[in-house]
Amino acid sequence: MKILSILLFLSINFSHGQVQIDLPVNFEGSTVDYTMSDFGGNESFLVTDPYDSGNMAIEIIKTIQAATWAGTTIGTPAGFATNIPLTLSNSVMAVRVWSPQAGMPIRLKVEDSNDPTHTCETETNTTVSGWQVIEFDFTNQAPGTELLSIGLGYGWTYNMASIFFNFGTEGTGETYYFDDVQMCNNGDCIDLCEDITCDEGQMCDNGDCVDIPVDPCEDVTCDEGQTCDNGDCVDIPTDPKVTFLVDMQNEDVDGTGVYVSGADPQLAGPSGLLMSDQGNGIWLLTIPISPGTYTYKFRNGFYDYWDGPGWEPDLPAECGFGEWNDRQFTFSNTDLVLGPYYFGSCELFESDDILGDVNADGEVNILDVINIVNIILGELSVQDSADLNQDGLISILDIIQLVNIIIT
Repeated sequence: MKILSILLFLSINFSHGQVQIDLPVNFEGSTVDYTMSDFGGNESFLVTDPYDSGNMAIEIIKTIQAATWAGTTIGTPAGFATNIPLTLSNSVMAVRVWSPQAGMPIRLKVEDSNDPTHTCETETNTTVSGWQVIEFDFTNQAPGTELLSIGLGYGWTYNMASIFFNFGTEGTGETYYFDDVQMCNNGDCIDLCEDITCDEGQMCDNGDCVDIPVDPCEDVTCDEGQTCDNGDCVDIPTDPKVTFLVDMQNEDVDGTGVYVSGADPQLAGPSGLLMSDQGNGIWLLTIPISPGTYTYKFRNGFYDYWDGPGWEPDLPAECGFGEWNDRQFTFSNTDLVLGPYYFGSCELFESDDILGDVNADGEVNILDVINIVNIILGELSVQDSADLNQDGLISILDIIQLVNIIIT
């Protein structure tokens, strides 16, 4: 019996939407929104580093007669996707900056994007002209600004940072650059690989030269309609879909049903997409969707506005992303199953049955593939564990998904 295996992963296309900026920031991510927010007469641009054509950086022009306090917020007014993890024992951030001269005062300010009165500022001077890494210790606050210890004592959090070049002096049209914004590890911002040169075929990892992993597909050429996966040519799947599953057994389900909602139009905004009741508290939705990274939540009941009831509560950090602690997934050209998750939890619903273990021997292997084929041919009775994509049908799609589980 010939069984076709189909590729799980293709190159991910992130053309549909960008993700919120977050630390560390290096301006090299193809999916990150690097919008800057200027004020006081600054102008900023994402550019190729004029001193390193392989590097991207932010160019800052402090225009003629720009305010003494002109600056640039690193990101949109929403700030970073997660809070800056400042503590009294881990209070240092680093920024790589370019300045035309030494002795230039540069200020860094952190604040709460939801409360502009919750701030902390520190300032230091450049020591050379050109590029250098500057460390900003927020326990050495700038004169007239709030102590970090006071803010933390009040329970303040900081999720936004702004940088000010030649702080305290009006602009004259001068140009600056910055890059590589990061939190330091207990004040240690040293790049352990900065002065290490490795042999050909090696790379530096945390100060050590290690062999660069060999790409098993480097010298493999596949037929049309196939691609290389771990050294083997496999068929490219067509019309891939994503399946959402949620366990509502602990919830009082609204009469209008359960929905998957996300900001992307393919997930229908606040109205969401209606899931189907599979029984035993499990609700399911399978849809085609463009490749990309998406955030979503399950919603108990139909509401066509964002500020309504029914949403899952904020999810824990292990599965909550962004300002609203949404669920997140990345979809490529392969079938994807998400869940079943308990409503409002990162935990997966657990069943005594192992999905894909059709012959119930405690393992998922080629024997289970053969059994699914026999179910499709009518030679075996239907088993719930054979419905891998949870669409209520036993088909070639379940075979494809099981084969990929086995080979990965």
